[in-house]
Amino acid sequence: MKDLILKLILFILPIILIGAGMEILLRKIPNDYLYKKIQLEKHANTVETLILGGSHAYYGIIPDYLESNSFNLAYDSQFLNFDRILLKKYIDSLPNIKNVIIMIAYPTLSHRYNEGDEVYRKFNYFRYYDLDPPPKNWYQKYYFELFRLPFKKNFQRIISYLRGEEMIHSTVKGWCLEGKKEISKNLEQSALHTAKLLENNSMDFTPGLRELNDIFFMCEQRKVKVYLITFPTWEGFRELINMKKFDKMIETCETLADQNKNVEYYNFTDDSRFTREDYYDSDHLNDEGARKFTLIINELIKEK
Repeated sequence: MKDLILKLILFILPIILIGAGMEILLRKIPNDYLYKKIQLEKHANTVETLILGGSHAYYGIIPDYLESNSFNLAYDSQFLNFDRILLKKYIDSLPNIKNVIIMIAYPTLSHRYNEGDEVYRKFNYFRYYDLDPPPKNWYQKYYFELFRLPFKKNFQRIISYLRGEEMIHSTVKGWCLEGKKEISKNLEQSALHTAKLLENNSMDFTPGLRELNDIFFMCEQRKVKVYLITFPTWEGFRELINMKKFDKMIETCETLADQNKNVEYYNFTDDSRFTREDYYDSDHLNDEGARKFTLIINELIKEK
């Protein structure tokens, strides 16, 4: 029996040591969540416009092209529940904030908690922003960096880090720098993949509206203007989504703007100023498209 226990210990111990070593390395790797948190807090006194939302906003609005001092606090797959808790955490720490931009995309209002890849991303808000996204107790499985992603991805991250590769993909003002310069040559294929990925077959906007109303209230109390923005998307993508659901989204946002004096809604989905050359994929702008779009947003804010 003692021999068996000893053999088990000798078998398990190397695994524990390897796991511990990987966990230590993974926690040392620079990441965009912690980097953007540090930059936002460092420049909090100057921020006038805060940009929230998912990848459309993260890639599509470049703070350097906005005349108001701005910070892009959007991330990939950041839905309204994350927008709300981030805004709640920081709004009173931004003494000069005047505007909040919220991305409204096809899946935004119907998104449900723990849908898609949201679950593992909650780890980032918990560890790096000291937040506890709903529902409670979600993070028990993901408390360690080692368990957040598959082993292969974690191993690749460690190798990239040890090779000295750049691990931060955001600018000082939060915009994503990660290789969106190209004009997509596969918009058709991208549209098929993305339309399927984003569809949850739900027309229930209750969760999204609850989050938005909380955001509106926070901003109204502090006399902050809210801009709900639907970004340009390639026409081939629009042909593949549920237009009944999309039209309901547009109508809902227009109603919200009518009902809330501090809220504006702008829909650029099929804006003719954007052509195939402006897209990185079927629903994301490339760098040039982002520059063009940011200048348009800048004019809207100036007018208001």
